[in-house]
Amino acid sequence: MTIKRQLPVILLGLMLIVGFSAHAQRDYLPSYRVAQDLAYNSRYPKQVVDVFLPDGDSRLTDSGYPVIFMIHGGGYVTGSKAIMTPIADYFAGEGFAAVTPNYRLGTRPGPIEDLACALAWTISNADVYNFDLSRLVILGESAGGNAAALISAHDDLARFTTDCPSHLPSRVEFAAVIPYYMYGDMTTCEAACILLKQATSFYLGEPILSYTPNQMRDIWGDTSPLVWIDGSEAPTMVIHGQQDDIVPISEAEHYVEVLSAAGIPVETVYIPDAMHGFIERLTTEPSRIAREAVLAFLNRVLAPVQ
Repeated sequence: MTIKRQLPVILLGLMLIVGFSAHAQRDYLPSYRVAQDLAYNSRYPKQVVDVFLPDGDSRLTDSGYPVIFMIHGGGYVTGSKAIMTPIADYFAGEGFAAVTPNYRLGTRPGPIEDLACALAWTISNADVYNFDLSRLVILGESAGGNAAALISAHDDLARFTTDCPSHLPSRVEFAAVIPYYMYGDMTTCEAACILLKQATSFYLGEPILSYTPNQMRDIWGDTSPLVWIDGSEAPTMVIHGQQDDIVPISEAEHYVEVLSAAGIPVETVYIPDAMHGFIERLTTEPSRIAREAVLAFLNRVLAPVQ
């Protein structure tokens, strides 16, 4: 069956994946956003970022503010940086700068190229916004968690920024990696990944609904974050809801296993009653548990304030 023939079912799956995220953040008024829709490239309208800066100096050093690069989810085919506005605003209130990019949605490698380009912009503008790149953190939710895991482990990021005004080295050094309800290559969840596979067919460019784990591993290839993990990755916190019926927790557990086998310090926050897509709903218990755990984690792993 072609992707076109799967379209009605895929769209239904996307509606379930995104849930009510758009409604959750629509009326949120951030307190700390200092710049909106800054262009990191000029080739496509979606190539823009928002920047959030604290108004205090609780974490400010001579090198600047710790900065979190935050990637929204949506199966690489829906969503926007607005999903990350509440959590970016929360962490700005805790003394962190944040950058939230939009990126092209659709078939690889477009989304990753744009995210790499936005990251290159973030690094090249560190002096402008007083970012401390020794305390650079990458955080993503769902597909954004997949992207965060990939970018944090990738050894050839430079290939993604050849058409960008700013460029990346082969590898970027992060201080911490934080994926929320991420997936790796979907090899752990044949039956349980139906909705996720429907959405990800667009990104991978093939109708993958009936693919076996071996076929999934092959189709992901070097766009899977798992193949790049080599023991040089940053300390990682993996957050997942135990009731997630979009991305089964087995995907997070497999990622943790691979990181642990490579000797990477990894912590897990598995929330018993949480489902998918809670990052921006700040008033809910799963969101509170997660962000408090992230804050404590960052307090431990980032260099102490000088």
